[in-house]
Amino acid sequence: MEQNNSSSARRAFPERTSVPPADIFETKEGIELLLDLPGVKDEGLDINFEKNTLSITAKVFAAAKEGYQLGHGERPADVFKRSFALSKDLNVDKAEASLKDGVLKIS
Repeated sequence: MEQNNSSSARRAFPERTSVPPADIFETKEGIELLLDLPGVKDEGLDINFEKNTLSITAKVFAAAKEGYQLGHGERPADVFKRSFALSKDLNVDKAEASLKDGVLKIS
């Protein structure tokens, strides 16, 4: 297959924003939040807590094949966004987050 050096690559579908599904469980220690983020890696994840609002933004970067330029692409980059109003009682300094198998867990 020949390498495409065209600088006019086109994406058939532009970046899209999605609202991922979430589950929030109440525990003795506080809460546990599970959020589906398929394809997201650590470097594409941004978690913020401000004024009792937890905001999560995650991006799946469109894959680029090394040594090639995209001539036509139908696999869009995804952006996931969710915000949650949280209780003032929560101690966010003790919060932990992990991303495994496309699921973000915050507890």
